[in-house]
Amino acid sequence: MKSSHLPLTGRRYHFSGVGGSGMAPMAQLTALLGARVTGSDRNFDRGLELPVFDGLVRAGVALVPQDGSGVEPGIDALIHSTAVESTNPDFARAEALGIERIRRGSFLSRLAAERRAVAIAGTSGKSTVTAMIAHILVDSGFDPSFLGGGAAAGLDGAFPPGSLRVGGSDWFVVETDESDGSVAEFTPAIATLTNLTRDHKEVDVTTELFARLLEQTRERAVLHVGDPALAAVDRPDHLPIVTVAVEGDPVWMRADLVASSVQRSRPPTRRVYRSCARRDR
Repeated sequence: MKSSHLPLTGRRYHFSGVGGSGMAPMAQLTALLGARVTGSDRNFDRGLELPVFDGLVRAGVALVPQDGSGVEPGIDALIHSTAVESTNPDFARAEALGIERIRRGSFLSRLAAERRAVAIAGTSGKSTVTAMIAHILVDSGFDPSFLGGGAAAGLDGAFPPGSLRVGGSDWFVVETDESDGSVAEFTPAIATLTNLTRDHKEVDVTTELFARLLEQTRERAVLHVGDPALAAVDRPDHLPIVTVAVEGDPVWMRADLVASSVQRSRPPTRRVYRSCARRDR
């Protein structure tokens, strides 16, 4: 990994609740990008020997008690998830020192803003699509960084267990999160939107979040118009949008890219796309 692609060298961050499923990969990535990272977690204080803590240490994260002692003068920010209680001693210490507190999703959007990000959004299937795009870019020689919500099995260069990768280029494939609203804070080069249903938020709220993401996308977007709710999201005039659909969807004849000869595999929730061809328009 080239030093020019260690953009966080010289920075210091503390992650409170570092053992969480979303926090641990973020802390690992931050450390692997050159920052000095400390992290605290209640389960670490309880003496639990969890695999996640071994992975954090391997990435260079220093584990400390969750009693505020790890929040030291000179730290650039305290990173936390929405699951961390307001009574956390780390918070009180950060406030006393005037250290900025940043939610995990907001911090991720800041990291992504420093690179050429491909941001994946949707109410389901994000982890799968994020991993697929990472695989495609790696196999195509783009050498991207990657941070997903699940392990990308067999991804060359991924840091164990596979939910993150630090590449040598400016490309950064990242899974966003609509549940905390942080998806609307991203300003990616490319946005990919998979679907839109009622999940963490009502459909109208998520619709607005996705519209803001598209408005802030710089180069182009990929939009699954086979999803009626997603097809109705406002599209900014400045942004080239590639529309995709599955053959047989109500609007598939008008999509730019169509997946055809789709077959279901077992378990039935999985789909294998046998072909994907651009329609002549």
